[in-house]
Amino acid sequence: MLELKILKVEHSGKEEAEKLEPFIEECDVFSPEFAYSTERATKKLEDTLENAIKKNDFGFFSDKINSSAYKASPEIREYVLMQYFLLFKHKKPTFYLEKHTKEKGHRLFEIQIDFEKAKFQAFVKSRVTKDIERLAEIFWDILGIEFTLAKIRDKNMVKNILMAESLIRQRYERLREKKTIKLIIAIGGLHNPEKYLNIPASVVDLWKIEQNPISQIYIARANGRKLEEVKDKLVEYLIPILNTN
Repeated sequence: MLELKILKVEHSGKEEAEKLEPFIEECDVFSPEFAYSTERATKKLEDTLENAIKKNDFGFFSDKINSSAYKASPEIREYVLMQYFLLFKHKKPTFYLEKHTKEKGHRLFEIQIDFEKAKFQAFVKSRVTKDIERLAEIFWDILGIEFTLAKIRDKNMVKNILMAESLIRQRYERLREKKTIKLIIAIGGLHNPEKYLNIPASVVDLWKIEQNPISQIYIARANGRKLEEVKDKLVEYLIPILNTN
């Protein structure tokens, strides 16, 4: 039997990662988010953490994480390192749920890079033109692409969740005879794999999505609402960003 819990998180900073600790203590297996990953890449990372735990040596593993996440923001690196330190501290194995073919993962990643560039260019242009209305329209269109990607990733995760119990038992000998395996997943707050699941799962909102102004705009976009319904709120959110030096 698989007992499934989904944590909605914000991948930013040490403090956010520290919220994971009671859930890491509780679980049998923990599934961090690993965007656009492949079967080979996930197995390699799972093995690297297992070896670090067996050798009681987090330094080698943290070096690997730092080198692979060097392009990420300092806040994301802090989050990722603390997350893995807590897994190491509590000796918990990992099982990644996003597994694409190499070609598909690469293509999805390219699409994300493209819309991030488009978002950046829109901000740069709007600084010159001062056209906040046009920026809101572009931002809204880019969110549509972002949610299409998130949906593809969520469905990929769901496919792997449905196979997770047997694969985890094969992967980790110490869990083969365990009656119930507690799998806890930590994903970005705007992912919704539970929408596509046909098995029970509890969801815990660690990001406090309903209290976050930008997340409310994201949720409106995900639920198919029109820009006109939330345009004032979006413009209010964008103005201070646009005016930041």
